[in-house]
Amino acid sequence: MKPLSRENFIEHLSKSSTATKLGINNKLPADLLHNAEMLYQDYIMLYEHILPSRIYITSGYRCSALNKAVGGVHGSKHCIARAFDFAFIPCSSRMDFLQLFEQMRKNFMYYMSQNNPKIRSTELAIYFRRHFIAYPDRLFVHYQL
Repeated sequence: MKPLSRENFIEHLSKSSTATKLGINNKLPADLLHNAEMLYQDYIMLYEHILPSRIYITSGYRCSALNKAVGGVHGSKHCIARAFDFAFIPCSSRMDFLQLFEQMRKNFMYYMSQNNPKIRSTELAIYFRRHFIAYPDRLFVHYQL
């Protein structure tokens, strides 16, 4: 499976069944397009070098009304198109998820250390924790810029 194209990725960021159900306009504002494009560049890097399996984006951009409706935190990076959540495919259990997340962490550390040889592993580990949050009980990962 190929990664989403830029256009499909940006379109997918705004899709929300909750927004549709509640009649919320969750269209990405033009002034946030730059953030979504930066997020796409990271998505491509993740897809091509880091991820241990295919992924499905479960949540992307959220307008403030949608963020409130889904119980998102105040100041969420989703609201400025600087975050997305994803699930691994296939992944049906907490154990599967934890194995895939650990493989992703290792891939990330290896890839980043090869491309940034002067960065120490402790700095990479901190960087990883700042950008990826695992939710193993809900089987998804939150990624933010």
